[in-house]
Amino acid sequence: MGSSAGAVQVVLYVWLFVLAQQLVLRVEGWRIFLVIALSTALMLRIAELVVDRVLLF
Repeated sequence: MGSSAGAVQVVLYVWLFVLAQQLVLRVEGWRIFLVIALSTALMLRIAELVVDRVLLF
């Protein structure tokens, strides 16, 4: 009976570990999305400014 309880405990630890990893990946995914979105917006703004200055001359 002791080894059965130990096996259940191991399964619970593995399950908690998997849930924690999914949460970390979800948070990291949002960070990556925000970085890509911000860098894209900045690059579009910079390109707009460069085009405006080139067309003025």
